[in-house]
Amino acid sequence: MAERRVPTANGHQLRSLSIAARVLDAFITSPTLGPSEVARIVGIAKSSAHRTLNTLADCGLLDRFDRGQYRLGLKMLEFGQITAARYELRAAALPHLAAIHDAVNATVQLGIPGGAQVHYIERFLGPQHVRLTDDAYRRVAAHASSSGKTIAAHDPEFASACLAAGLVAFTGYTIVEPARFLQTLEEVRERGWATSREEAHLGSSSVAAPILLPPKGRAVAALSVVGPTERLDGHEERIANLLTRAAADISRRLSVRYD
Repeated sequence: MAERRVPTANGHQLRSLSIAARVLDAFITSPTLGPSEVARIVGIAKSSAHRTLNTLADCGLLDRFDRGQYRLGLKMLEFGQITAARYELRAAALPHLAAIHDAVNATVQLGIPGGAQVHYIERFLGPQHVRLTDDAYRRVAAHASSSGKTIAAHDPEFASACLAAGLVAFTGYTIVEPARFLQTLEEVRERGWATSREEAHLGSSSVAAPILLPPKGRAVAALSVVGPTERLDGHEERIANLLTRAAADISRRLSVRYD
């Protein structure tokens, strides 16, 4: 007799995740569904369909309404809007990244917040403006980067996430005291842009400006220029002016969809 395989916890979790994804897919062509319909479409037991629907509803991905019916929830709409905004963000930012790169001949980046990090989703690097694909999604600790500080200055939740994660020292210049970090964010808000002088890597510094969206002016991304400290020294304000003008234009373009 063949030995019966006992699914591992990870196997159960992956199967549950696969079922949940297929259940959500079912709503693409049917705006409302009940457990029996989901069971038939997905090919699972009605009890499994009912359990999955309830779990997705508890997470806000589905809404329950009369007679045991379900429909896609507002959180799915929120995810869709975030995804669309990020695509629009990149499209709106690319011309500015190229123009700033040509003006300063240094690395220019577009970063978005994630956890307590900045995720760079576009970057131009090198003597000629080349849109990078390799390593374009590099992540850095927000508190040690100008992008992270300028986003945190206009997003209290992101600032709190940075503090909760711990202000790790990467060099002797990294800000590691919470009070000093918060004071720095206040200064960034007043000035409109941020700097990082060898806080993440010795010999490398950066300048960044936030991309803000209404209604409360929350930062959704940052434009930054990074390069050798000796090349950026004395040019921070000129670079900041380029970044803030570009960020303001991107903000205006993105704001149209929120009007």
